[in-house]
Amino acid sequence: MFTVGIFILIFALIELGPFFINVFGGIIFNLRGDGNNTKAIVGKELIQPPILNDVPDATQSAKIDINGTLSSKNGTVEVYVNDDLFREIEVKDSDNFEIKNITLKSGINTIKARTVLNNQTSSFSQDYQVSYVNEKPKLEVSFPSNNQTFTKADRKITITGTTDPDNTILINSFQAIVNSDGKFSYLIELKDGDNQISIVAKNSAGITTQNDLKVTYNP
Repeated sequence: MFTVGIFILIFALIELGPFFINVFGGIIFNLRGDGNNTKAIVGKELIQPPILNDVPDATQSAKIDINGTLSSKNGTVEVYVNDDLFREIEVKDSDNFEIKNITLKSGINTIKARTVLNNQTSSFSQDYQVSYVNEKPKLEVSFPSNNQTFTKADRKITITGTTDPDNTILINSFQAIVNSDGKFSYLIELKDGDNQISIVAKNSAGITTQNDLKVTYNP
């Protein structure tokens, strides 16, 4: 009899178990107040930071304009320059925006932005480094000197000098090697008679310094 009773109990649990679970689950659900709210609970939607486009690495202007893109068609863009809030831009019915007349200080400037939407704020965009350079690049030519004359074995000469390490040196439109301390060198072959040598130093903002020499080769 005991064994039969166990089998009956197991059968009843298998057949009626889901029913009792649903009944008691519903009671607990209503007691918690969840029965009045059928909307799924989800996490807060992440707001994406804006993307800034065409940000220059360097400029010779104290003010620049840049544009950007939002992940939505509405919101406020907060623009920061050197960690200070520079401007707030309201964006409506568009995912594009423009920031005009961003004021830069001399040297390196950091520009970043974030989105504000429905009282929520995104993380910051990546940092954009912009160098404001308003001085001509350094250019000192060590060799040769202007109007110098060369003969016989000196048909090939090495032009040497010094500039700022990050500058580009062009000698007669060909790029010379600039090492880490700003020294440059370039080998040229002279033609008979007068030779014009143009040496140009250009910095990251595109500002140039030029030194024109004339040397003479007499075979």
